[in-house]
Amino acid sequence: MNASLQLNVEKLQERLDMLDNTSESCFSQRISELQSQLAASEDELKTEAGENKLMKDEIEKSKETETKLQAMNASLQLNVEKLQERLDMLDNTSESCFSQRISELQSQLAASEDELKTEAGETDKLMKMKLRNLKVRRLNK
Repeated sequence: MNASLQLNVEKLQERLDMLDNTSESCFSQRISELQSQLAASEDELKTEAGENKLMKDEIEKSKETETKLQAMNASLQLNVEKLQERLDMLDNTSESCFSQRISELQSQLAASEDELKTEAGETDKLMKMKLRNLKVRRLNK
């Protein structure tokens, strides 16, 4: 009976060893799969982070351009106001001369504003194209 128990213990130990080896192999395989998935997810996140940074940089550039255009517009407006003040002080000059100069300044202002609007429109179109391209690239992935 003792020998029979000993034989049963040995058989059970062999089965346990086989189960341990099988479980360890399954765990190793599953760990490898999960590590591969994790690496792929990390790569995807890095790619997305890079795209987000590019988009953020483009938005910042657009904001800087808009700020510069607003400053230029304000400067132009200030120049027009100063010129207008100087014109008002020149009482000895004829009315027609004033009218002509005012028209010239208004034309210059209108031309400058048109330039600013054109630049702002081009910047806006460029930003929209870049954002659209980034979205298309992201969708293609």
